[in-house]
Amino acid sequence: MQQEEFRELIQQFTLARQKVSSQKSRDYATSDDVLSNFKRNGTIAQILRIPELWERKPDLAFALLYAIMKIDRIINIELKGGVAVNEAVEDSFIDLSNYLDLAYALFVESTRKPTSVQQS
Repeated sequence: MQQEEFRELIQQFTLARQKVSSQKSRDYATSDDVLSNFKRNGTIAQILRIPELWERKPDLAFALLYAIMKIDRIINIELKGGVAVNEAVEDSFIDLSNYLDLAYALFVESTRKPTSVQQS
């Protein structure tokens, strides 16, 4: 790839990233602070002791953190009037449910004895 072609490629990619970033921040962040979702979720993670859980079960902590982020997105959109710019709010509820299913599966897998099969 020639230098000019590379520069053009990176320029187009940068513009695409900026567009996605701008659109997504409307669903996740407040209008006065584009970093507000990270700040809120960082605080929530600390309150819920996600870093402490991460030390013991990072996979479970990660799944739960994703669920927290979806809850925050739903609340943020509702506080802004209920109109999502990107994916529909219903998709966030679906994602939230899926992350909770995954977190539950990770929990079960980590507590299951290797030789036993659990039944309900």
